[in-house]
Amino acid sequence: MRLTILFDPPYWIGLLEAESDGLLYAARHIFGAEPSDPEVYEFVQRDLLPLMRSMTVGLPIDSAPRPHHINPKRMQRDMRREVLRTDVPSKAHEAIRLQIEANTQERLTITRAQRDAEHQHKRDVAAAKAKAKHKGH
Repeated sequence: MRLTILFDPPYWIGLLEAESDGLLYAARHIFGAEPSDPEVYEFVQRDLLPLMRSMTVGLPIDSAPRPHHINPKRMQRDMRREVLRTDVPSKAHEAIRLQIEANTQERLTITRAQRDAEHQHKRDVAAAKAKAKHKGH
């Protein structure tokens, strides 16, 4: 699991990436203004687990073998590049997009069911009203 905080104009965002079973799961949290250390700590303590539970759609990861031993200087250069990198990884973007699409489809299904139930209730009320009229009350 990796949490990256970066500036995605006009907001600061936290990008959460998790790998599991060969799939990459990603989610983002919008901080707004540049977060301070206590704000990040509060986010990790309070909002990280619900955000992780919302990551249900994963994207397959290329399984390229990584070398076992990495030269410490090379590792230091790679870490420096990672810190200076400002763009959001494209795999994370794709995983977030898939998650948003899944949430949209789920919301549409729920909304449609609620709308149909409300329509059926109105029809039942109208039928009961018409039946009461015919009884002569």
